Amino acid sequence: MKVVVLGAGALGSIMAGHLARAGEDVTLVARGERAAYLTDHGITVTGLAEFNVPCAVVTDPSQINQADVLIVAVKTHQMDEAISGLSHIRFSAVTTVQNGVRANDQLAEVFGAGSTLGGVASFSGEMLPEGDVRFTVNAGFQIGELPEGSSDRVKDLCTMLRDAARFRSKFRSRSEHTNAPMVEIRAVGRGDVGGCSHPPGELQVLFGFRRLLDLRPGHARGRGYRR
Repeated sequence: MKVVVLGAGALGSIMAGHLARAGEDVTLVARGERAAYLTDHGITVTGLAEFNVPCAVVTDPSQINQADVLIVAVKTHQMDEAISGLSHIRFSAVTTVQNGVRANDQLAEVFGAGSTLGGVASFSGEMLPEGDVRFTVNAGFQIGELPEGSSDRVKDLCTMLRDAARFRSKFRSRSEHTNAPMVEIRAVGRGDVGGCSHPPGELQVLFGFRRLLDLRPGHARGRGYRR
């Protein structure tokens, strides 16, 4: 599986670094001084993982002719311009670690709804002044079909991230829980949160609403929320 990670900030570097260390075929799209640094020094991750690994880095997305999976790790205001540079590639799956409200729509507009997978990133890190990345939280990366459900490609991608890259990744199919959607977001406590029924300790939501704005009881709001 050939993977492109778009964006070399903290999350993109953590993702690409783990994949490269596991021997996966991964290319990281970076810019300017960051690209030059990674080309010369490789990706250095500290914190929850400690390693340095070389990784293929390109500054011009047109240099990439073919790939299977795109993982977008740029900031919201950079999204449209960044993904347009990869519009010539027919990815079988594209997803993002950016939890922006319009992220899935933006991906679908460029790569097609059939190629777009929903993603919720619950891992984080920070860029250090010397160029390393500190991996601080690994609570998971949930991936699924839109608007809900799992599939073979979702399972393959989750398996690669979980087993090869050592991320905690998971997928959901409707058969596992009554009315369970394609992704889970963990919530503190049991019973109902914001009037929405869910299995103990887990808040089950439709990914179609893009993002849960507030998890406090009585404050949960979001388009596509299942009651």
